[in-house]
Amino acid sequence: DCGLWFTNESGKEEKAAVFIENKPSVVIAAIPALATGAYQLKIVTRYTSSGGRILKNTKTCIYHTILIV
Repeated sequence: DCGLWFTNESGKEEKAAVFIENKPSVVIAAIPALATGAYQLKIVTRYTSSGGRILKNTKTCIYHTILIV
């Protein structure tokens, strides 16, 4: 499933439901109601930078900076 995901330390994932801006260079989303803890952010997409083409398979980008709630 494509989207912006927040994964806590136990592996539970929460998906951002509201996007304010979603461009190749900028993603701004409303953070869902998250419990206190540390979260890793992950973007799953099927788009590519080559002309906005849609890919058959998803691509995943995991951010190494941890979000603390």
